[in-house]
Amino acid sequence: LEVERKFTPTPASLRLLRTNTCSPRFTSHAYLGHRTIADTYYDKARIFMDRGIYVRRRNGVWEVKVGGDSHLKGKAGEGSEVFDEYADIGAIRRLVQGKLRSAGQREGDDGVMQELDPVAEIVVRRDEWDVDGLRVVVDETQWGYTVGEVELTREGFEGQKEDAVKVMDEKVMAFMREHGDVFLAGGEGRPIGKLSAYW
Repeated sequence: LEVERKFTPTPASLRLLRTNTCSPRFTSHAYLGHRTIADTYYDKARIFMDRGIYVRRRNGVWEVKVGGDSHLKGKAGEGSEVFDEYADIGAIRRLVQGKLRSAGQREGDDGVMQELDPVAEIVVRRDEWDVDGLRVVVDETQWGYTVGEVELTREGFEGQKEDAVKVMDEKVMAFMREHGDVFLAGGEGRPIGKLSAYW
């Protein structure tokens, strides 16, 4: 289970993040380095993305992010995103196959991943920090769009997801409010994700 909130990095806010000179300072602050991420997103007749399901290959490895249903999202604050993430290829194939079947797009059991069409290719340079027990990432795309995210991930909440989402989101929001000089929400409305900016 992942709860994330986006922010708009600026040169000044990035300097504060990199040097831990914000006010107040972070209690714990570890730069985890940078890496290049190449994502190819897949869909079929918008069956997945229209339902908040993001099927991608990240650096060649299949992943799926499933957006929380409206009930779970209602437990998080406005501007938060709630996801279940899958990296197990068997679970991913079953999810993709089930959605394609329910949409009347497939009959057989073989080659399900090959039936998807690539719809977006995004390459980013990602800088990552572990700050006060939260993951902070800043992504810059190949076309120059930059967005940041504060993420909190937990496992093992199957029966208590609603409560977990609320607690996780409150922690992320409180952290971002406390360090508002770093985590700017953006002057022109909420920051948008890389995939939205791609289109």
